[in-house]
Parts: sequence; structure tokens; C-alpha cells
Amino acid sequence: MNRNFIMDLHTHSLASVHAYSTITENARVAKEAGLEIMGISDHAYGMPNTTNRDYWLNIDALPDYLEGVRLLKGVELNIKNHQGDLIEPDLLDRVDYSIASLHGHIFDMDSGSRTDFTDAYIHCLEKHPEVKILGHVDDGQYPSDYVALVDAVKDMGRALEINNSSLGPGSYRVNSQENIRFILETCLDKEVPVILNTDAHVAPAVGDFSAIRPILEDLDFPDDLIINTSWKKLEELLGRSL
Repeated sequence: MNRNFIMDLHTHSLASVHAYSTITENARVAKEAGLEIMGISDHAYGMPNTTNRDYWLNIDALPDYLEGVRLLKGVELNIKNHQGDLIEPDLLDRVDYSIASLHGHIFDMDSGSRTDFTDAYIHCLEKHPEVKILGHVDDGQYPSDYVALVDAVKDMGRALEINNSSLGPGSYRVNSQENIRFILETCLDKEVPVILNTDAHVAPAVGDFSAIRPILEDLDFPDDLIINTSWKKLEELLGRSL
């Protein structure tokens, strides 16, 4: 099936420090890849050695369009505990959208059970309606109840991310292939839309969903349940016009 994905909302720039391209370089590749919308979602300052607070004070300096692509100014926030609290809640009203994720050097991977990690995600959504996307929930280092997560995003009008980077040969994440397949199967059964993101840390990875596509095809996962196929679906998720 020739699927047309027109957006990628999880990308990183040099500002994240452990990424290697500028926002302009990312946008140029996004245009070449046929994307109409690119979100820049650098790591928030709660992650050591990434952005500092000044980056977020001046984020409005970024244009709405870059290299002919609609540029959304986002952030990847850090969930800090099982209660779903964020390290950087002050950034929620400074950006166009927020992704919330668990990261091992911030959140103790040995600090809880499958139920605790599930609660961390769900409580985050409950406490922070501005968080529209849960990032790389496939990581088995944080074992979660994916049926409960799918039910939660369905009830609250949010989305689980299907992360292309998790499926790469160099990924440090655990059991992502199996977990992503199960998440997609559950979303298909419950008719819950997902958002595909690359989690690109270098420009050539922007808009490259090649690792995700075979799973979508194998499951015959419909475009109707993929937010990336239309502006309208993204606007419904974000609750605003673009």
C-alpha cells in the first residue's frame, strides 16, 4: 500500500546536544520527504546536558514555516515519578504541543512495577491536558499495561506514539518490536488513532517511517487510524487550527 504520511512531530535538533542537525536542515529533509508539517520537539531542560531555560524563553523566534514546511514548536517533557508529575510543567503553555516520555537517566527504571509505570503515564495525562502525545511507550524497560494506555488515550482524546527509532538496529529500547505490534493490534481492535513519529536525532531520519511501514502493512492497519495522514486529524488531537 502506498501510504502518504505528511507529518513528523518528534524530531530533535542541535539544541538537544545529543542530536546532530539544525532545525533548518531537518526542515529541508522534511520537505524532500514530502512532509507538510514538522514538529521540532527538543528535550526539555530536565534532561541533563540538553536545552537550557533560555532556549524555551525565545522559542517564538522560530518561524511558522521553514523550507516550505509548517513548523510546529513542541517539546519532549520528562515524567519524573509514578504520580505522573513533569519536571518542566512551566513549558506547557510556551509550545504548540507537548510529548511526555520516560527516560532512564531521569526516571528510575527499577523503581516500580508494570502497574506503577502505567500509572505514571496515565496520571501524567490526567494532570496535564496539554500533553497530547505519550512518547516511545514501547520501551520494555518500563513495562506497561498497553490495553490500559490505549483505553486512557481513547477516553482523554490523546495519542500513543509509534516510534520509528525504537525499531532501529541501534535502539537501546527493549522488546519494542513486540510491544509496538501489540499496541497497534489493540488500537486496531478498539479503533484508537495513533501518531507515527521518527524521533529523529539527525536530519536524514526525519520523515523516515521505513521501520514502521512493514508492521502497518502486516496488520492491514487503516489510514483512518493514523493521524499522520491529514491536517484535520492533527488539529483534532491538538484542539486547535494550524
